[in-house]
Amino acid sequence: PLAVFQSKVELLLQTRPSEEQAPLIESLLDATSRLNGLNKALLLLARIDNGQFPDTEPLDLAIATERLKGEHNISVNVESHETISFNRSLLEILLSNLISNAVRHSAPGSSIIIKIDKGLWEIRNEGPPLSIPPESIFERFSKGTSNQASLGLGLAIAKKICDLNEVSLSYFYENGYHVFRIRFTEFTSRNSTKFHP
Repeated sequence: PLAVFQSKVELLLQTRPSEEQAPLIESLLDATSRLNGLNKALLLLARIDNGQFPDTEPLDLAIATERLKGEHNISVNVESHETISFNRSLLEILLSNLISNAVRHSAPGSSIIIKIDKGLWEIRNEGPPLSIPPESIFERFSKGTSNQASLGLGLAIAKKICDLNEVSLSYFYENGYHVFRIRFTEFTSRNSTKFHP
């Protein structure tokens, strides 16, 4: 139904609406896009709950991080190469959600720092303290800002992935930085030769 609704609104936008109608139609398109994102996120949570990501493989945290940071101004400090046993799709979603969260809630030009060392993956971004209680940050639809781009599900998905894989995900605020830390309980050293980039 959402796809049908979106296509109809897009067709409506092509019918040369009046100056009064165009902003309303564009607003409908924006709302539909957000609904699509919300639907995908909730479906992903349901799939994680139902254990639909059973396959794991050895993965290098540093390589996965470098691949996901994209063009953003993020420094990655790799103090030791770690390979972890994890589902590739879930690891990408987990790290991507935390990186996107840091980028979204950082002021332009501020620093974002990722540290990888001995089973630990940590991301820090500058910003003011949360406007919500820190203990609620991983709850569904909990948003620390009024940022319209945020659905309030990214951190809930990250927490669900960590819980499923029995790894610890924590948050704290320190010296003007928001810090998210994952501690993987099982990891192998860089001496392992069986990892996939």
